[in-house]
Amino acid sequence: MIRLGIFGLSRGWWYAIIMKKANVELVAICDVDQERIDKCKELLAPGGKAYTDFDEFIEHDGLDAVILANYFDQHVRFAVKCFERGIHVLSETISNSTMAEGVLLCRQWEKYNKINGVKYMLAENYPFMRCNLEMKHLYQSGKLGRALYCEGEYNHPSPAAYRNATTPEPNHWRVWCPPTYYCTHALGPVMHITQSMPMTVMAQTVYFPEWIEGTIRRTPEHAVMLLSMSDGSIARVQGASAWGGHGNHYRISGSRGSAENPYSTVEKVTVRYNDWHRPEGEPDTTYDPPWRVDDELDRELCNGFGHGGSDFWMIREFVNCIEKDRDPFFDVYRSVAMSSVAILGWRSAMEGKRYDIPDMSKEEERVLWENDNATPFPDENGEGNTVPCSIHPYQPQQKDIENAKKDWASKQTASLG
Repeated sequence: MIRLGIFGLSRGWWYAIIMKKANVELVAICDVDQERIDKCKELLAPGGKAYTDFDEFIEHDGLDAVILANYFDQHVRFAVKCFERGIHVLSETISNSTMAEGVLLCRQWEKYNKINGVKYMLAENYPFMRCNLEMKHLYQSGKLGRALYCEGEYNHPSPAAYRNATTPEPNHWRVWCPPTYYCTHALGPVMHITQSMPMTVMAQTVYFPEWIEGTIRRTPEHAVMLLSMSDGSIARVQGASAWGGHGNHYRISGSRGSAENPYSTVEKVTVRYNDWHRPEGEPDTTYDPPWRVDDELDRELCNGFGHGGSDFWMIREFVNCIEKDRDPFFDVYRSVAMSSVAILGWRSAMEGKRYDIPDMSKEEERVLWENDNATPFPDENGEGNTVPCSIHPYQPQQKDIENAKKDWASKQTASLG
């Protein structure tokens, strides 16, 4: 069995409960919060150990792989430390929060992959939802024809109390996260279904200050991005939007037909064809697809796990890549490409211009970005952020701060963080 460790036990706790069914032995956990450690200790394999220091954690005897579930903007330096020790990495979104970090991540992975065969995969789970696996199956069968227009929409409105619970202090990354940055839940499924890469990005925002009233957040916009893709199609995707009507929606419109999930569910797929391209005996229909997974395990093992079962299959994909010595689809280059869409999409929104997405597998393109350290995220001292997090500068009012403190005092951060 693969001996795995988890760094960051807020989101990481959800991964920990999957391990026993994913043919993985959880041998080490790491967090600075003792309450989270205590919650996860019971999920450790016999002889497993908890740590509060990352450097000690990755020296745990026989550690094969690590899940980086720490803060959104702080993954690269920890990934590199794992590479140096031959430890495979499954990294939460996004892979890198600056363009220079993306260059570093690619270079360091290439260096150590040659030395010790280390794997890297982005922990992007939404492509493994049932609807998106079915759309991939349909698209690759050729029934939909060539992709012309695709949509990826991740829309997650929530009340102020929840947003305060997930933003527990003024320098937390969610306070400063621009609206394009959390884009992988929207873009990842489109890339996975069509096997294409983003080539250019243009973005525009809508001003929505009501969204952050009663919180300490500073980003009163939501964003839509228009991408040109390597297969010649165009795609409309979002960051983490929050307008009325919660739901995730994906659509692949081809030259012969289209497939999409209804807004109300990720368990169904609607397929429609041009009459003159319709496969014989196949009407337009909405149906519950099977799990389209190539795995020896029972396909119903994922029932009860998060995000429609996709968390389970994403973990299994990582495990399979290690066991079968193959590269994941969301390798370092595709992961950094999505992060580049996030970063350059925000610059597009601020500047009103289109940006090319660099191919980070090519050194001649990496050198153009190796010193680009611009970031909207401050350090632990509230300093170092060099990019505005909002087009419309917004300061939390005293009533917003007091409301956040009230929510924090209610202990709602204990399981969210």
